[in-house]
Amino acid sequence: MLGTFRFGLAWVVMLSHMPFSPFAINFNLAVTAVVLFYFISGYLMYGSFYKEFQKRPTKFLQMINFYIKRFLRIFPLYWIVLSLTILILFLFGVPKYVALLQQDVANFSKIFLNFILILNNYVFEPFTISVLLPHPLIPPTWSLSTEWHFYLLVPFFFYLLHRRFFIFIFILFTSMIIEFVAFFFTHPLFNSDNFGYRYIFGVLWIFLFGFLTAYDYRSIWIKIIYTIIVFFALFFMFIPATHPFVREIVLGLLLTPVIRPLMKIDFALDPIFGMLSYPIFLSHFFVFDIVEQIIDPIRHKYLYFYTIFIALLLFSLVLAAIQSRIDSIRRRY
Repeated sequence: MLGTFRFGLAWVVMLSHMPFSPFAINFNLAVTAVVLFYFISGYLMYGSFYKEFQKRPTKFLQMINFYIKRFLRIFPLYWIVLSLTILILFLFGVPKYVALLQQDVANFSKIFLNFILILNNYVFEPFTISVLLPHPLIPPTWSLSTEWHFYLLVPFFFYLLHRRFFIFIFILFTSMIIEFVAFFFTHPLFNSDNFGYRYIFGVLWIFLFGFLTAYDYRSIWIKIIYTIIVFFALFFMFIPATHPFVREIVLGLLLTPVIRPLMKIDFALDPIFGMLSYPIFLSHFFVFDIVEQIIDPIRHKYLYFYTIFIALLLFSLVLAAIQSRIDSIRRRY
């Protein structure tokens, strides 16, 4: 039932971004959803690379095939939605009510860097790339960029886990320390937002926690890590509101043990819901803009909301069908 769970997390992210939504005013569950996506990604990438490890005779082939499959899973749909987003912004101008899409699209360098994707999270201090500001053209893809930074490191951590286990654990705890220390700071260059949530330096350990859970969920290290999470949660839940996202991140960390049991639950529609999760995450800003061109959200608020839900689901079904065709190619490698 993990696919259904990811489907739900994608809708949570969408609701937090939807114009006029009261969903993320005081407590942004989308942050919790992203943290859970990090953990799930770590969990699933261990299995993905392990398959390459079993099938391919050399490290080089293992890495190349892993990267090809990740590329085919992420980039084709991303490029489709990015191209459509740029087109709609050129044709109709920036939307009035979708604040994160109110940006310049007549800049070739910005468009080029967005197509590369890997740098999309470099819109936060201290590592900002000015041409990408204020946001990626598909705003939530900063987290997809963070995921790609982990994907690039997956072979390295796989070999460490199997051959240099304590180095793996050392890196995991170093990253955990960076994140937990960042929770106590509000400095523009180091705080609970950038190093606690956005950048790989602080969140790497969440991916690695999922990675380690897939490797050996009975490991004493899993129990130690979760005990530390619970212990520090007692402090972080009461940290001042000036430290953004701390409570939401901690909640996501506390929920990580539900992932493995969910994978054991059979649900007939789970593969379909799982296929829809990435398209929903990727395309909701594009749908917001399209719907705004048709329906005035001030005059017809509920019609606007209902249309977004229906249009997003239908568009995601189209994208999922395209991804299904791409996956048939991906399975050949």
